[in-house]
Amino acid sequence: KQINPNCVNTVQLTRNETKPVETNASVRVEGFAYFYLSTYDTDDPIQVGQITTYVVEGKNEGIYPCTNAYVTCHIPKEMKYELAQCSPGIKYTYNKKTATIVFDKIPILQPGEKAIYWVTCKGVKPGLAKFMTILVYDGFRAPAVDEELTTVTRNLQIIQPELQLTQEASAKLI
Repeated sequence: KQINPNCVNTVQLTRNETKPVETNASVRVEGFAYFYLSTYDTDDPIQVGQITTYVVEGKNEGIYPCTNAYVTCHIPKEMKYELAQCSPGIKYTYNKKTATIVFDKIPILQPGEKAIYWVTCKGVKPGLAKFMTILVYDGFRAPAVDEELTTVTRNLQIIQPELQLTQEASAKLI
């Protein structure tokens, strides 16, 4: 959807029976690229040894193309990196020492276009894991940050308490 940057508004005023007065005002509309960022996990909570996939969705919701957008994902210490990919076939680099994934730049993302990133991780330590996504692109001065929390629990069996009522206790309920 393109917006004409040169808009002219006309206003006509009439007072009782006098001649109408007409005036024009020009307005220049400035637009920009706006990359919307959202992160969620597919499974939460998970147990140690189970996996979840973080889905990072980005969409240019602005009226101009978004250029040179790239995403960095930080894997929390409660998780271990398993796999990553991006919808338009963008390559990535995983740094095991810093537990970060840096996806290559998307040269141009037109208004309305989306980029989707997937990062699959395995729970390795119980705790509240904070997966962080950082987005940088031309025309946006500060990085955009989004976080998703995942609960990682020990491998526990859920014990169903059995309710046994004695005859005395049953009689009191009646």
